[in-house]
Amino acid sequence: MKKLLKLSMLSTGLMTLGIMASSGVNAQGACSVAYDTVNTWGNGGQYKVTVTNTSAAKTSWELCWTFAGSDVIPNLWDGVLTQTGNNVCVKNAPYNPNLPANGTATFGFLVNNPGTIPTAFTLNGAACGGNASSASSTPSSVPTTSSSRSSSSAPSVAARWLLDATNSTFNFVTVKKSTAGVETPESMTFTQLQGTVSTTGQATLTIPLASISTNNVVRDPRMQSLLFETAYLPSLHFTTQLDLAAIDAMAAGSTSVQSITGNLVLHGIVKSVVFDALVVKHANNSVSFSPRKPIVINSVDFDLNAGVEALRAAASLSTIGEKVPVYFKMFLNRDNPTNVPAISLAAAPNAAISLSGTVSNATGAANLNWADASSNETGFLVRRKGADGRWTTATGTAANAVSYLDNLTATGSYDYKVISYTDSIPASATAPLTLVYAGVGSSTSSVSSASSTSVTSVSSSSRSASSLSSGSSSSTGALVGDVTRGASLWTQRSCVGCHGVDGAKNANGSAAIIQLNPNRSFYRHRNDTQDRSLREFISLWMPQGGEGTCTGQCAADLEAYIWTFRKPSDGQPDVPVSYFSCPSNAPSYGQRTLRLLTKLEYQRSVRDLVNYQADVTASLPDDFVSGAFVNNNTLSVDKTRYTSYLANAERIATDVATRWNAVLNCTPSTSCASTLVNTLGPRIFRRPLTTEEQTAYLAVANGTTGGRTATDGMQVALTAMLSSPQFLYRSEVGTLSSSGVYKLDGYEMATYMAYTFTGTTPNATLLTAAGNGTLNTVTGIRAQAATLLSSANTKLLLTDLVNRWLLTEKIETLTKPAVSNFAALGADMKNELGKNFSYAMLETNGSFANIYNPSYTHVNQRLATHYGVSFSGTQDADGFVRATTADRGGILTSGAFLSRYASTTDSNMITRAVAIRRKLLCQDIPEPPSGVSLDREQLFAQDREFYENPHTTQRMIFDRLTGGTTCSNCHGEIINPLGGGLENFDTAGRIRSTDLKGNPIVSSGTFYSPYPQLQFLNDPDRVRYSPEIQFNGAKDLARTIVEHPQVANLAQTCLATQFVSYSSGINSIFLIDSDREVGYKRISKDEENAYRCDVADLTNVLTTRGPRAMLEEIPALESVMYRKEWAR
Repeated sequence: MKKLLKLSMLSTGLMTLGIMASSGVNAQGACSVAYDTVNTWGNGGQYKVTVTNTSAAKTSWELCWTFAGSDVIPNLWDGVLTQTGNNVCVKNAPYNPNLPANGTATFGFLVNNPGTIPTAFTLNGAACGGNASSASSTPSSVPTTSSSRSSSSAPSVAARWLLDATNSTFNFVTVKKSTAGVETPESMTFTQLQGTVSTTGQATLTIPLASISTNNVVRDPRMQSLLFETAYLPSLHFTTQLDLAAIDAMAAGSTSVQSITGNLVLHGIVKSVVFDALVVKHANNSVSFSPRKPIVINSVDFDLNAGVEALRAAASLSTIGEKVPVYFKMFLNRDNPTNVPAISLAAAPNAAISLSGTVSNATGAANLNWADASSNETGFLVRRKGADGRWTTATGTAANAVSYLDNLTATGSYDYKVISYTDSIPASATAPLTLVYAGVGSSTSSVSSASSTSVTSVSSSSRSASSLSSGSSSSTGALVGDVTRGASLWTQRSCVGCHGVDGAKNANGSAAIIQLNPNRSFYRHRNDTQDRSLREFISLWMPQGGEGTCTGQCAADLEAYIWTFRKPSDGQPDVPVSYFSCPSNAPSYGQRTLRLLTKLEYQRSVRDLVNYQADVTASLPDDFVSGAFVNNNTLSVDKTRYTSYLANAERIATDVATRWNAVLNCTPSTSCASTLVNTLGPRIFRRPLTTEEQTAYLAVANGTTGGRTATDGMQVALTAMLSSPQFLYRSEVGTLSSSGVYKLDGYEMATYMAYTFTGTTPNATLLTAAGNGTLNTVTGIRAQAATLLSSANTKLLLTDLVNRWLLTEKIETLTKPAVSNFAALGADMKNELGKNFSYAMLETNGSFANIYNPSYTHVNQRLATHYGVSFSGTQDADGFVRATTADRGGILTSGAFLSRYASTTDSNMITRAVAIRRKLLCQDIPEPPSGVSLDREQLFAQDREFYENPHTTQRMIFDRLTGGTTCSNCHGEIINPLGGGLENFDTAGRIRSTDLKGNPIVSSGTFYSPYPQLQFLNDPDRVRYSPEIQFNGAKDLARTIVEHPQVANLAQTCLATQFVSYSSGINSIFLIDSDREVGYKRISKDEENAYRCDVADLTNVLTTRGPRAMLEEIPALESVMYRKEWAR
């Protein structure tokens, strides 16, 4: 999520508060503005603005003006737009923040309803041409360390808030993969954190990078030297502006969310960062900040990926993740009795200029020269990028250096840049200089007349304007598209008529006839057989009615213009990627609760207690559904519910009164009444009766109370027991321990285990174990769990669980007109799914692979015929055999799953893909936008010939329907390429090779976004997994889920999540990275974290010891054994 301190580092993380963009805090001087008209049409136009800074250099800029008319800017590039009414402000994009003295910045935009050209502008709050005071371009930020020089001779001012380094926490997680393919996540930190907030709200965080702590004494110095290069750049800084008034106004104990914008300075790079911080006011003098979601740090953004590669090589690993999630909680203390000054960072030096160079093809000597434009630099960094695409620090020079001689050993093209810096504060880098080392004997573009040595020479200041302008190039680089010409062609070629002014909307704001998604990596025409790049697509198929008339430069220019519709890149993904982990080292306590029996639990309990066989579920109140599973831990018995429970208890007692001998092996009498209370009573209450309870129930059962006979008294006593809270509720409240938490006693544990694993009341063996203390230890709990898992009830419970999880519990009610007797087949499919799942979960020494990709499935004769598989082997009590098959088996290729997520008559790659993401991988894919059904109907009507063509496949139809800008953000990568790979199964889960029209099935698929956080197509900075994960058909996808480490981790974590949700009653949405509303109040974040740690624990057991061991571990979890009063 883009609002999260989007730092970007790598296997070292960082941060929290920090170097803030000066933005509009102080006016920084005057400017001149050129507002040029590029093109106009009807009610629209394209404009280019060039602002020249005639004052002091700036590290960020914002140009503002006011339109006189009803001008609206629908699209802008090379800047960040804010428009409120007629007032417009454009801030720098993350990649062009620096505006040197007399330097220029340019951005372009479209305008709907353009009016008079504006003439009055302000730059960073100062009127252009005015005499506003000039402010330093370097943030005056927050607290400084001893290594940070003051940029001013002014006296220091005491800080308003100080960072509490003792209580503050900072961690980041990196994932390394061994050459054997084993991935290991590791948590790391920094041991020194320094920070202050000034009286004006300027907050500065400084981290001495030499304080890196990785729990490895060999790795720590490697990271200091190979990664951070602390000899040159010892510190990380982050500064921001905090809203002190809002913090002061908060009441002690309250929380709020503040949006924080600042600058991160790391490894010679400055990046703008934006994130939402949770602010907690612990006391009037204590406040903490933490990101609402983890921060993803990308090494590429800070020229650190070469260091990551060096670390990988040094450790002989296969890979080290170049992006890492960062977690922190920073405490600030308002007490400053010694008047510690606010940190003041050094002023950035002026950037080096006029970089040029030559390379000798005879020796490989690369000679670089530049001009030193600063008087306060500490030194210069010379960075080189070769064939691997990574920027590496070739050297660090002293102050006042103006040249460097590099020795190249491998032929090829090299880019160089020079960065001047003071302390750890950098200036902007020079424009890259390219030198080509061709080797001895090669031809050159320049030969020195003074010697026979051949020399190739390039100057970074001599690049052509076209190479620096916005444009596009083909894969061969032969043609460069021009945005300005493309904008003209957009109107001249009538593109605007179909696709609107920006590919989505017309000038009047209405939807374009045909929406265009500029974010796609490929396009396919309905009459084409292959995917095309945008330029190729234009050349072949555009414009309609004039196909083939816009090729070459025309297509390149239009491509360049269309790409301006893309969301501007800021170098940070909208949704940073992090991996599921336990977010806290604190104990994981569960909620103290009384769980009302569900209808099925009640039914099974009275069956097992008194052999009552009649159905009671229809007459009981409705259950509560939490996530996928029925769980009544939030329900209580009101008057209406109690009336129902009492009526059922009376009916059951009346029935039992006719057969006491069968239930208690005695007939009504004083001794039989004693048997009822002392033998059956503890089983009903699931614990021994207290002396008071025993006396009261014996008096009723004997007839003493109420003047009844033993016959009537026993019936009344049984009615009272079966309608009592002790029977209706499962107690999970625990007993207060010396540590201040509540531990479930043996009988509560027996009850939890019995209902979790068998869905009914504890048997005599389990109650005995509770009584003798066996269930007070983890060892005893695991042993009893292993015994319970061998119960026949457990298989039935797992069948019910998996069908509820996948929403296939009512599949027999689906309508499948082309399938004979689907109601019976649907019931068979539920059984197939349940038997496959329970066998895989309970198999001794079984593996996760058998849940998704076994070589068998369970079928009866009817299903075998339907699927076309052999029916042979030993039949179970339900007439099912375990049939060997290479084409199906497991959750994904079960008839139940494939039929449930298909249409009435055909497959449905969209519903199948969404179900895979949500159900099997716990990726919370968002709901479609409102009005999407109407959009599809409109699109169908516009191109009915295509949709009704006999050669148009389902896959082609869905790709066309979802190809518009809005839909394609999800469908372009997350949905369609995944669901299309399941097209080889029809509406009823049968394998097919042709579709309903006779077209050959294409079931190749691509699994994009294998992360807990989905990456959407409209995010140019989305995290893309490489190499792409390809598969062919549903069974191959099942194999991928099992064998690909990235996808397997999602599936394994999701399976563990479902079992934590089922056993705890916590909605699974609360356990994953999702803010989605579920219709009732969320539990607290701390309680969510406790259960997330349970998920992490179960996942670890699943991957190391197998599914059955994971089940055995559930009752041994901390959150099960130990409870507390969570605020709800």
